[in-house]
Amino acid sequence: MDITSIKSVLHNLSKNILPSRFETAQQPESNTIQLCFRGVDFHFWLEVSWHGESPRILKIKKPEKIGRESTLSKQIRYGLKYMALISIQQDNFERVIKFGFAKKPGDEISKYLIFELMGKHSNIFYLDKRKKIIAVGKQLNPNQSSFRTISTGSIYSEPPINLKKKPTKNESYKSWKQSISTVSESLRNCLINTYQGVSPILTKQLEVFSNLSGTEIMNKNIDCISESNLKEIFKS
Repeated sequence: MDITSIKSVLHNLSKNILPSRFETAQQPESNTIQLCFRGVDFHFWLEVSWHGESPRILKIKKPEKIGRESTLSKQIRYGLKYMALISIQQDNFERVIKFGFAKKPGDEISKYLIFELMGKHSNIFYLDKRKKIIAVGKQLNPNQSSFRTISTGSIYSEPPINLKKKPTKNESYKSWKQSISTVSESLRNCLINTYQGVSPILTKQLEVFSNLSGTEIMNKNIDCISESNLKEIFKS
């Protein structure tokens, strides 16, 4: 899931499950958790996976009950029992989703579930109100990561800062072209490597919306693309 699809899913979730009561959790696979929320007249099942090949968050039908419990699902289920999901946050172009829980709507957030859906670096965190890690999908010691250590009992820290440019509607064509033309490579790679929030599927959509899909413009070297075609991509 890229940032576009994540924002779409979260928009839908915020409309449909805020606020709601946490019901239960189960873990069908080592890198996937299923969460159930209850509203006045609905049950809502959510599946979150931090699998490196297919990290995702989506609504699912009621799954089969898992007989054997995992430690992670036990900790989440007992820790969030009777608590209310009162906030869903996701900032800018980061694929980091924060669920905030309180004893009841209107109270201060006292527990968090954080989902980092960032390819091979994806993970899930269960935190207390001080952001201390109670449980985590996968732990990382200093030998495995030079950016941050992830272990139960430590304080949660945000992922490393994304150094790519943030897209803005106010940027001029001249500035945009200059930014993506730093390295001579395919237009697809120029866009992905320059701007936050740009995924391979989004570049394909830009190609289609610009009526240039027949030219396979995204595969062309940026130095070989006409000014008029580049302006159509910029406009899209």
